[in-house]
Amino acid sequence: MATRRQLLIATLCGLLGGVLAQTDWAAQLRGEMNSTRIEEFLRILTQKPHLAGTQDGHDLAEYVRQTWVDQGLDSAHIAPYDVLLSYPDPDRPSYVALLDDDCWPFPGRFLSGRSRSTAEGKDGRREAERPPPPRGDAQPVGQQPAKPPDDYQCRGFDGPPDYGGRGPGFDGAPDDGGRALGFDGPVDDDGRAPGLDGPADYGSGNELFQSSLGEPQLDVDPPANISSVVPPFAAYSPSGVVEGTLVYINYGRSSDFDKLEREGVSVEGKIAIARYGRTSRGRKLRRAQDRGAIGLIVYSDPKEVVGTGRGKTRKYPDGWYAPGTAVQRGHFLYGTGEGEPLTPGYPAKDYAYRIELSESDQLPTIPAHPIGYTDAMELLRHMGGSIVPSYWRGLLNIDYRFGPEMEQPASKVRLDVNVLTERRTIHNVVGIIRGREEPDRYVVLGNHRDAWNLGAVDPNSGTACLLEITRALGEMMRRGWRPRRTLMFISWDAEEHGMHGSYEWIEEFGKIMSDRAVAYLNVDNAVREVYTLRARATPSLKPLLKEAAKMVPWPVSTGDGDTLYEVWSARSPETSAPDSPPEIVLPASASDYVPFVRRIGVPIMDLALVHRYTYTYPNFPLYHTSYETFHLQKTYIDPDFKFHRLMSQLWGDVALSLAESRILPIDASEYADTMQEMYNWLESGYRNKFEGSALSLDALESAVTNFTQAAMTFEEELSSLGNETEPLVARMYNDQLMQMERAFINPLGIPYRKFYMHTILSSGVYTTDTFPALGDAVKRMGSNWTDPGKEDKLEELKKQLSIITFYIQSAANTLATPASTVF
Repeated sequence: MATRRQLLIATLCGLLGGVLAQTDWAAQLRGEMNSTRIEEFLRILTQKPHLAGTQDGHDLAEYVRQTWVDQGLDSAHIAPYDVLLSYPDPDRPSYVALLDDDCWPFPGRFLSGRSRSTAEGKDGRREAERPPPPRGDAQPVGQQPAKPPDDYQCRGFDGPPDYGGRGPGFDGAPDDGGRALGFDGPVDDDGRAPGLDGPADYGSGNELFQSSLGEPQLDVDPPANISSVVPPFAAYSPSGVVEGTLVYINYGRSSDFDKLEREGVSVEGKIAIARYGRTSRGRKLRRAQDRGAIGLIVYSDPKEVVGTGRGKTRKYPDGWYAPGTAVQRGHFLYGTGEGEPLTPGYPAKDYAYRIELSESDQLPTIPAHPIGYTDAMELLRHMGGSIVPSYWRGLLNIDYRFGPEMEQPASKVRLDVNVLTERRTIHNVVGIIRGREEPDRYVVLGNHRDAWNLGAVDPNSGTACLLEITRALGEMMRRGWRPRRTLMFISWDAEEHGMHGSYEWIEEFGKIMSDRAVAYLNVDNAVREVYTLRARATPSLKPLLKEAAKMVPWPVSTGDGDTLYEVWSARSPETSAPDSPPEIVLPASASDYVPFVRRIGVPIMDLALVHRYTYTYPNFPLYHTSYETFHLQKTYIDPDFKFHRLMSQLWGDVALSLAESRILPIDASEYADTMQEMYNWLESGYRNKFEGSALSLDALESAVTNFTQAAMTFEEELSSLGNETEPLVARMYNDQLMQMERAFINPLGIPYRKFYMHTILSSGVYTTDTFPALGDAVKRMGSNWTDPGKEDKLEELKKQLSIITFYIQSAANTLATPASTVF
């Protein structure tokens, strides 16, 4: 198969070469990329924060649109959506405090209810009024707790009694039921929400320590004004104040909670504290919430953002690593492909029906807040309980303990969260270069524009590259070039809030894109560091990426090779073999490519230049902090912007191949290899259990074999084509290649994640190396498949085995000769 694949690639490259023979436009595009211009684009993009739903965010969208018009694109327009966004309350900052035992020593309690909104809804809840675009004035939707009794005082507090034991300023009152407004559940006789284990209270204890409200300004050159960067907060957290003791939950994975259970430690009624990494913020919070925690604190441990080497002396602004004051922002939605929380499955247009806040499963119900590791150390060093195992420990100079006991003088922790949630307008920008022969086939390049901060790495290193690609293509158009297929460029908004821009756009135009989109190419963090390439792709685009990487020179001298492909293969090999190709992983749930591949079955690619220790630093140390500045990029990451130029060349080269090749460079055999590996994992680990349950894997094995044979036969036909292939014949083959990916889409979705519809490339509830829904069903069976109590799970297993067999066979059928006996 390897020889046949090499022949196919050579054939497709020959067809591309025939198209580009008169003028080598691909070489012109690579040569046109200019480091100085990319640097200038990034400088402009990072002058001010540009959070989704703000005036600065809208202004930057208009800058991108006007830039594309000036560069000569055929059209550029803004596509708005009205989505639920989240912001910190500007008047009431969130914080975490250590309390002493100077007042009533009550255990954990919820002092305020879930967030509510500002316009009356059908069920008595309230929804924020839609502001006029592009920006509305913030209206609080988070509900604060009622005032304490007039005679309530804590020792050490000399002001009037008020919210959470702090200074005056809250003018609310409890409702008639004695509850904090916004909590719509029943109350116990003492006025508490059910399950809380102390009398109703309004805060207790002196604050021994309070976390920082933001990151300090730093004197750097080029200067970076971070004073207007949004302060640290947990987007979509409900507002409220909770008090209780701490339980350390490591990364907050399911396995971590299993460990706590084995240790006899419960988070119920406690505040959980977790370090960032290994799983998403929303899943950390949901797992803690489901187990009865009353709040969550998250922090970046030095193990993930400093390490044990040179990071100790190279913390920003003296290097690339994170100081203790740096805080990672982010959203805490529990999303499974729904898109914007109030319009799941449908575009958030002004006419859209919206569910109530209480109906959205994505929104959390307990408060959360992020802090830096300097503040985290103050909390963790006051925790008692047993010492955690070595693999749970970070690099703070403390004994990491499970809790929930607290060490004196601390008795508990106060988590005071004030977050607003409201509808605002976001702005995608769409630019188009119309194709000359197949204008109804779209090659899409995308990158999100919004940022929690100044965005010098995430996402605007990618935006700067995208603007340079469009500038270079505009120059080529002035010389007479026009692509065979349409090139579409999209600058997404509100990715940081949960990929809202891309999801809403796909929900509006998914039917069209399913028919017409050739591929989606995503680059956000174009240059995090300059060690190697991190690539995600659907299997069918892997060979194309490798071929493109061979054409891009590595911009500095190194013993690992002269091209990107050589350096990438040496530094990120797929296997330990000496001649191993570079590693390309399957798509994750990480950015705006997700709705393309998992909702409508469009092949995707996602690229980033990264550092050597990607497991230690999954993103990069200053990810989503105020210190992600132009100074960081210019001084420490890519001073001459040579690697930004490399990424622009690679991204542009892949796009041009997809737009210009007569036969699409989409590889069916690579998909066959992926499915064979998934089948092998299942067969080698579970065949005996399947057979012991009277289940056969034969039909699934046959479907995989049929797809493999169909791919080989199809590619043999492609290899026989020449440069003079009739346009309609080429179109027929290309339609088959495009439909192959769509054939894996199950419109009913996979179990428990109905908006994830790709039966091969969606993510399951469990982590497995096989087909996601079938892998989940296998995991739910546990170790004893003969247990009579598992009949329902066994039926689900049978069902998922049948479904995945059908979809693989369906994909094989798309590659069969049209009007053949396949019907």
